Amino acid sequence: MKLQFSGLTFTSIVMPFLAKTGYANVPEISTKNDDIFSKIGTLDQYSETYYSTIKAEYRKDEKFKNNAIRWAESIAAAPRERNVYTTESETLGFLAISITVDPKQRSATRERVPLAVNQGFGFYRRIFSDDLYPALFKYRPPQWLQVKPAAPDNPQKPLGIKGRVGKWGQEPTAKVFERNARILSKTPIESKAVNDIFLDMKTISQPPRTSHQDLQGRFWNYKRPGNGQVVYVIDTGCDLDHPEVADIKFRKDWIDGGAGFPSGEVTDFNDALNVKHGTAVVGRVAGKHTGVAHDAEVVVVKMINSRGVITLETIMNSFVKVYDDIVKNPERNCIVNFSAGWFTAAEYGWDGTINDQTAFDKAFNTLALYIFMAFADLPNAIILVSAGNESPVSAQLW
Repeated sequence: MKLQFSGLTFTSIVMPFLAKTGYANVPEISTKNDDIFSKIGTLDQYSETYYSTIKAEYRKDEKFKNNAIRWAESIAAAPRERNVYTTESETLGFLAISITVDPKQRSATRERVPLAVNQGFGFYRRIFSDDLYPALFKYRPPQWLQVKPAAPDNPQKPLGIKGRVGKWGQEPTAKVFERNARILSKTPIESKAVNDIFLDMKTISQPPRTSHQDLQGRFWNYKRPGNGQVVYVIDTGCDLDHPEVADIKFRKDWIDGGAGFPSGEVTDFNDALNVKHGTAVVGRVAGKHTGVAHDAEVVVVKMINSRGVITLETIMNSFVKVYDDIVKNPERNCIVNFSAGWFTAAEYGWDGTINDQTAFDKAFNTLALYIFMAFADLPNAIILVSAGNESPVSAQLW
């Protein structure tokens, strides 16, 4: 299956490391931004990170991991131990590593990658943290960046939201939700009268050979929906002040994917979609009006870094942390919801040759498949993933 996410991303350039001799040469960092200096611990918006997966045969090699971390800290920006981050699990092993370096650093001032370290690395990607770097995507914006106002398919046809407030194409207001709440509170527990805003709720409870008309505007549910279940929502977080999630049974400790340092700066971009998508998904799980499992315990898994950006690192790190959490709680039935995904390097328009892009995509997808297969072996866990917003239903992982 080909996973996609039509929301946040980061810019990057694919970069191979050469291993023909005893050392792998680190490529030169561009000199196009000589006026940009790293200011770790300040509001500086620029950072540069190397990210690599680890080959399968080295994932549980403790000596290799120690050597890799020691070398990584030798080239990392200060404070060195905070700018090296590993994706690892007690069960799955050492899976990936990211190293944030000073953007003024040159290959002449850092050690080359020892062969003993490089031979265990999969394929590299160099990640630039913001729009200051002249990346290709700025001239060919990806689809998620081309935001357009919402509109009905037929502007002359009402959207079917009863008691709507505002113009066609706008989201229902708080008054609409309050009206529906009053309707729900006056109906029996086993069935709830709803209108078109809950059409999907009626659909999921629709018995075989029964039409929507036969349902007579009612949504049928179990008496204890989601009782005893734990639902991990891997997304952008959750706005706990939103009234739709006010009554959800949240686990107090959230799971954060990826390193929070040094990417802790505030930018104009990182509030654009931060928590909103995640809040909507959490609401679909156990929300007051739109949830299907009101009694479930929800664990929020925030797969964005402190800039509000989703990266391949934060995605995989989130899955690994959820896996470890489920392993430690084998008595609970768990559902992992991932209403997101990732694009290939070519689809993002990243720099680098086709061979480089394909090599990194294959290395990363191989790691993803390894993690997903580990979930499949768990007797108490199910993963739910989105089918994509536009892609065909059937697609390959690579």
